[in-house]
Amino acid sequence: MREIDISRLGRRRVLLPEVVLCREDYARRGWSRSAVEEFARMVRRRVPWHTPLVVDRELHLLDGWRRYEAYRLAYPSDWHRVEVEVAVLECDPSERLLWSARLNRVHGERLSDEEAADVAARYALRLGCEGVLALKREARRLSRLLAVEPRLVLGRLFGPVEPARPGRTPGFAPRPPLLFDPGGFTVEGFREYCAWVADAAGVVGRRAMEDPLAEAEARRAFAALLGLLRERDAAAAS
Repeated sequence: MREIDISRLGRRRVLLPEVVLCREDYARRGWSRSAVEEFARMVRRRVPWHTPLVVDRELHLLDGWRRYEAYRLAYPSDWHRVEVEVAVLECDPSERLLWSARLNRVHGERLSDEEAADVAARYALRLGCEGVLALKREARRLSRLLAVEPRLVLGRLFGPVEPARPGRTPGFAPRPPLLFDPGGFTVEGFREYCAWVADAAGVVGRRAMEDPLAEAEARRAFAALLGLLRERDAAAAS
């Protein structure tokens, strides 16, 4: 992938609602409310940004999520009329997540090594590599692109199965799904898990639906979520 120089990207002005925020293709999982509130105060004072929002040619947001939310917070009733400057990065739609991670590693509140490793692991799984060796090669390539240690990426994809012998690295095997203690459930954890399920569905969803137990669990989860959404919509309408 080529190097990034935001100052050399083409610029245009668009209405804020034209910018598409797709969580599955954005590197950062969340943001600090206090930081967004500070940005919103800057918006109201008309303080100029040093860098614009970065989007692809279809206006999918790649960098600038906190600033995007700051505009919405600063103008809650008419944010849909706000016009913003964007820098347009020409990239393949399949590489949005990777470009988002690279952009979020070079300026502002940068992605941590752990966050970058999470992105690399998610992206590697999306590629549908044939076999463990191919997956490891892709993980190492992505670790170089995101300037993160390969062990952090491999650690998210594989778990050690035996102690390392002198002079050798430990072996790796696929990490089993995490099982959560119901007492530890949080809204943040729920959001993360939904994003994980969406990524997993894109990789193994069709094959998983051929498994009766996986299909039954998917139907149970969908029914529970659909019930919650219907309750919320009914309450909002009353």
